[in-house]
Amino acid sequence: MYFRKGILILAMTVLGAGTAFAQLSPLKPEGWTDLQAWSHGLGLIVNGRRLCGLDYDQAKIDEHYAMIASVGGVNMTTLQQAALQWADIQAPHVTRETCGIARRIAKRNGWLR
Repeated sequence: MYFRKGILILAMTVLGAGTAFAQLSPLKPEGWTDLQAWSHGLGLIVNGRRLCGLDYDQAKIDEHYAMIASVGGVNMTTLQQAALQWADIQAPHVTRETCGIARRIAKRNGWLR
């Protein structure tokens, strides 16, 4: 259940990028911090590489992380560590469908090589 919410959060984060993104708090389940919500969505990017074999353009991924870290008021290292933790939690639930979602999001945002 949390995994599906995470995908929704990531999709909304990606769609909300830009000036509107900077003005909004992320959509998140009740009781979650902003960092938890953002890093949960970023876990899909991590698992896209690890489990789905997506070949991301690392510079573009780093730029995306930097934007989220800046908006969230956290440093990149904290955000990356949190994303890795969520990716580990989500990993057992990654399916072919999840990989397809990750690929579509990455393609739409120009993150693939």
